[in-house]
Amino acid sequence: MADSILRAAALAGVAACYVPLTAWSQTGDSLSIAGVPPTTVQAGQTYTFTPQAVASGPVIPHFEVQNPPPWASLGWSGQLSGIPAATDEGTYPDIVISIVAGTTRASLPAFSITVQGASPSATATISWSPPTTNDDGSVLTNLMGYRIYVGSTPTTLAPLLTLDSTAMTSYLLQGLRTGLSYFAMTAVNSAGVESQLSEVVAVTLY
Repeated sequence: MADSILRAAALAGVAACYVPLTAWSQTGDSLSIAGVPPTTVQAGQTYTFTPQAVASGPVIPHFEVQNPPPWASLGWSGQLSGIPAATDEGTYPDIVISIVAGTTRASLPAFSITVQGASPSATATISWSPPTTNDDGSVLTNLMGYRIYVGSTPTTLAPLLTLDSTAMTSYLLQGLRTGLSYFAMTAVNSAGVESQLSEVVAVTLY
């Protein structure tokens, strides 16, 4: 079911996107946009974030971004993505993604992206067991992908990467900071519903 919470994918082994669809209809008159963009990315790694947006009204909507980092671009679906280089290290503030239809606009709160140095770096392979049921026990039929979270403590996890593939059961993360890191992940369905976090896995990266 579209409004049911998915069971989280189960992380397996030592290591520890989905892209929501945009809906539009010609009836009614409203715009909405939501989502929590990742606020950090390692130099050399791909940054990607796509907001969940719904629009209705006579005018076909489009997305806009204010103050985008020079290494990132906005796609037609509202996806902000790019690969920062080592020379892009730093913080890029006051980024605003909006959905616009005529004179009507809905915007996410302004956010910043910090590009972290790629060195010293480490790698980690994440593997998981795909979920098969929703949290209410019903069969999961509309899985669309996963989101990987990482943090320096188990209570400060932030989204790092989205994977819009249901066939994947492992992923190699590169350019990670060395030291103790905590990983978890979620599953996302075609309605943009994200599961609760999986169990958190602690890994010391060298």
